[in-house]
Amino acid sequence: MSNGDDRDHSGRGPHRNLRGPRTHYDDHTDMPPYGPRNDQPKSWFKDNSTLIYFLIAQLIAIGAGAASILSYSVRLETRVNILETRGAAYSVRRMDLMSEKIAVLEQKIDSNESSIKRLVEQYLRDRSK
Repeated sequence: MSNGDDRDHSGRGPHRNLRGPRTHYDDHTDMPPYGPRNDQPKSWFKDNSTLIYFLIAQLIAIGAGAASILSYSVRLETRVNILETRGAAYSVRRMDLMSEKIAVLEQKIDSNESSIKRLVEQYLRDRSK
């Protein structure tokens, strides 16, 4: 343009074509279009890292507790299932075996008692002579 004017072809001044710091916005508000700008933005996660670590540790502890309870209930259910499958006959058979073993032990105790009595009597006879 020959008259020394800084206007472009549309007749507007050069300030519309430049990109620089803006002092006001198209909607004439104080706020930028995408919310307030912060010179030093901080992450919420960085500010609350201790809380996040604590919550993660709680989740791990709760998960471990739930796994422990689940494991115990599975073992208990397995035992109940075995008892139901084998039934009362298995329990009666085991009790009979134990009764037989007790009877054998009682016989051995009786025979040992008689042997001990005989030995004591013999010792006392030999000593009195």
